[in-house]
Amino acid sequence: MQRLKKMGFELAIDDVCAGSNSYAFIKRRLKVVSRIKLSLLLFKDEDYEIMISFVNAWLTFAKKYHLTFVIEGISNRQLAKKFAGNPIILQQGFYWGKGTAYFNEE
Repeated sequence: MQRLKKMGFELAIDDVCAGSNSYAFIKRRLKVVSRIKLSLLLFKDEDYEIMISFVNAWLTFAKKYHLTFVIEGISNRQLAKKFAGNPIILQQGFYWGKGTAYFNEE
């Protein structure tokens, strides 16, 4: 990872909070990581408040260490609005894949 960083690549860690991409793993690699990505699909069986608590915890971490934070799995307008306007959050998900015709109808 350090070699890629020296070559000018920006590194992102996908699916934080899942598998081997744990808090400890990311914390050890802060010098080379510029972006983290949290999938909301991990929380599909949880209620909204628990999901938001996890998002806010990772968002706090990203802010503290100056990381871009990608939220994957934005599936509806409520979630899109919840995270809109935050300059370090990027959104990705099914909601955004509906195309502009869908948005013009709303």
